[in-house]
Amino acid sequence: ILHPRGEGRSEPSLACPESIVSGDVQLKLQSLADCYNRLLQEGVDLAGYTLDQRAFDVIDLAQALKLEQINLLGNDLGAAVAQLVLERQPGLVRTIVLESPLPLGVNRTLESPFGAYDALRGVFTDCRRTPACDTAYPNLEERFLEVVARDNQSPGSVGLRGDVVVRAVFTKLQQGGAEIPALIDALHREEMEAACRLAPMLEGCPLPVAVNEAEGAIEAGRPITPSEHLLFLPAMQAGSPAAQSWRDFFTDPGASEGAEAELLNWVQERLGFQTREELFTFLDDLQVQNFLALLNALGVLISSPDAERHGAKLNLLCAEDIPRFSLDDLERVRRRLPAEVATLLTTSAEEALLICPLWLTPPAAVGDRIVPIRDVPALIMAGAYDPVTPARWAQRSASDFSQPFVRIFPGQGHNLLQEPKGCAQQMLAAFIERPTQAPILQCFLRLRPNFLLPESPG
Repeated sequence: ILHPRGEGRSEPSLACPESIVSGDVQLKLQSLADCYNRLLQEGVDLAGYTLDQRAFDVIDLAQALKLEQINLLGNDLGAAVAQLVLERQPGLVRTIVLESPLPLGVNRTLESPFGAYDALRGVFTDCRRTPACDTAYPNLEERFLEVVARDNQSPGSVGLRGDVVVRAVFTKLQQGGAEIPALIDALHREEMEAACRLAPMLEGCPLPVAVNEAEGAIEAGRPITPSEHLLFLPAMQAGSPAAQSWRDFFTDPGASEGAEAELLNWVQERLGFQTREELFTFLDDLQVQNFLALLNALGVLISSPDAERHGAKLNLLCAEDIPRFSLDDLERVRRRLPAEVATLLTTSAEEALLICPLWLTPPAAVGDRIVPIRDVPALIMAGAYDPVTPARWAQRSASDFSQPFVRIFPGQGHNLLQEPKGCAQQMLAAFIERPTQAPILQCFLRLRPNFLLPESPG
């Protein structure tokens, strides 16, 4: 496992503790400009933090370890890096596995709004094709858009806004689509108790019982509402399906620094724990969703992955995507999305167009993203409901290989390999063992969309 340069525990870090989440765009832009200027003053050469350099780092690591051949696995952006490794050093790669891939050359920032909504439409379509789901939750897409429009115009009794509904639904979608029809149905009926069971991080939901029982915890049952206390965590990916514990949201909880240390201090003080050890013991007993609900209740607004602003990510964003589209292009995308979700799904791209003129980095050469077809054994896996790296991107990645094995997992979302004993892990192991044979596994053949349905009376 390799931490890319500038991220994780790699040094120097391009993290931006100056960055804040704010409704004031100018304030947000200024904080990122401050980070950029600080990095330059520290002597960081941002031209060295490119996608190509990440690929050369993998090659250098293999050489340092004296490895003649490697089985190369790339997830999300790492899939694009893996393809560049193969392009730069084809003899090094025995097999290549691209999981939830970002294809080389795809303009993620511009295409993501379509990809995300297409993934959600996949849930709507599969529910309609499943008699029990269609009976329990008819006209699902129409009802979803009605909820968003209604709550944007006039928030419900708990003050739920339409953009909160959209974020909750897409967070669930990353984890797979099983609960989405039930969640939309509950929100459409304004049955918040049922909605909170499915998405406890929603505004208006009561605190989880485990949180209420904590020493010094806030008043039991108090609704979660937005507060003015803002804290941005560069390492945090709110709602990330890969997170199995609260610890996964931090670079190193035991040696936290900057914004991460500030957050832990804040939580420890508010809950009344005397030591970090006491706090960690309590948090270790919380489910991930309850940890997110706790942060909301304590008045911490967590940045979503789309809003995350880290120097290494900004460097890639401003080199790979932003030079290749304009605000007019984004408006064309926006007009072809449902009006109820178009603005929210394109906000990150619009912000990026404002950020990159302040974050100066050389644009990547388009020709370097065009690669010849390779005949190395390749396995490409994606979740059918993945809104982050949609399944159609897996098909686009496959076009760069002569005989790839492509597996689209029905009913699954992003990061298929997060389950240690899941079907994707079994598929990976079978492929590595016999890379020239098509991996055909019963666990994959049995996969079907499995929607949460109402319990039968009695």
